[in-house]
Amino acid sequence: MGFPQWFIDGGQFMYLIVMALFVSTGIIIAAAVSCRGSTKITFMKIAFGFIFLPAIFGALGHYIAYVQILSAVPMVDPSMKQEIYDISIQYARIPSFFGGAGSLFLLFIWMIGYKLCKR
Repeated sequence: MGFPQWFIDGGQFMYLIVMALFVSTGIIIAAAVSCRGSTKITFMKIAFGFIFLPAIFGALGHYIAYVQILSAVPMVDPSMKQEIYDISIQYARIPSFFGGAGSLFLLFIWMIGYKLCKR
């Protein structure tokens, strides 16, 4: 069983986004489980910052892919420049969408944990 084609097309930053998803999910779940006493909400507020980690990696992957596209497109045959640019930009957006979707997933998990801590 291999990776889906869209994951491979997203480039090397897709692996960083998945790693950030796993780490952030673990931190958010640990914060939700261990909310007791004076650190009840403080740890959840700290864990809130980890929600944005996949989106940051996704934006960074998009930016680096965009810079690579801008450096490669001038060397292409002028009749194919626009077509190659358009297709390349579609592939460059994949890390941003994946990172954003991952951050929304983490926000959902964090909201559940926050509601459990508020009790």
